[in-house]
Amino acid sequence: MAESTKSAEALYQALMRQFLHQDRLVYMSIPYLAAIQTATIGGSWAVADCHQYLGAVLGFLGAGLTFCYLLYVMATLADRDVNLDIMDKLAGELIEHTGASGLQVRMNAWPKGRLFKWRVSILVERVTLLFIIADFVLAVGLAFGLRK
Repeated sequence: MAESTKSAEALYQALMRQFLHQDRLVYMSIPYLAAIQTATIGGSWAVADCHQYLGAVLGFLGAGLTFCYLLYVMATLADRDVNLDIMDKLAGELIEHTGASGLQVRMNAWPKGRLFKWRVSILVERVTLLFIIADFVLAVGLAFGLRK
């Protein structure tokens, strides 16, 4: 095997490991989102009986924490996807070198500008955004006496 093919193969493997690591970071952090939401919704609802505005403050804090989580997810996904074009090019070169015509590996397979991308990572972002809205609505509702 040529030296350039070995280095291309090693580079592709390293990029794939980085991609999978960043992908796992997102999915392993989902329980933290569940914990934040459980504490926010349950805590603000329970505290609102005694202290109406404290429940609202907890709701706003939960929305802020969930927003920080969303920023973390977006940054991690951006780090994950930064090398997709390079990986596609390397995969094409490696497949061409093996002589296996007709094979195609495309890591960056989603069309640009597509309205509905049903990848799980996109769903995580959208669900997190819905949680932020729900926390904000709960906090505003508690501030205006929803629990009275």
